[in-house]
Amino acid sequence: MRDCIPASSTSSPLKPNKRVNYEYGMVLGVTDFRQEPGHLDWKNQLSNRLLHGYGTVSGLQVSQEPVTNPADVQIRIKTGYAISPNGRWIWLEGDLCARLGEWLRDHLEDVSPLAGAGEHTLYVTLCYDECPTDLVPVAGKACADDQETRVAGRILESYRAEFTWEKPDQPAEDMMRLFGGI
Repeated sequence: MRDCIPASSTSSPLKPNKRVNYEYGMVLGVTDFRQEPGHLDWKNQLSNRLLHGYGTVSGLQVSQEPVTNPADVQIRIKTGYAISPNGRWIWLEGDLCARLGEWLRDHLEDVSPLAGAGEHTLYVTLCYDECPTDLVPVAGKACADDQETRVAGRILESYRAEFTWEKPDQPAEDMMRLFGGI
């Protein structure tokens, strides 16, 4: 499974419920250019959470497939769409596969539930992630190296799939089940 480096910002967070009031002749700065998409992202995420909830929207079927090694199995997540608990869209544009046996070998220290033989439940979660990408030059400092004069020009909205023994928190789902008596 593919890991991404979470995008980070060195700037302070902006109030999401503010938007820029453009006026003729106004001088715009970096904060103004961050405020506008931040405001729109906030509205989009809020709309997704309040109107649609979170979870699978379409696709994303999880299946297991045999592989040549009989001690292993491949887990496949099919293409599809989901909304994260924070209201972010997750788009899996191609099937995602991982070998369960390889994961177990790489995470032996995390494998506390496997105290012995028998049936065990493993959860597959799909998480929203961001990857800084497309380095572009910026006005640099004197005598700075190449790394200090380039920044990510784009943020790729991506995903991260994880295996876990712990049932993921689903407070909205749990409340709906309680409410409906399911």
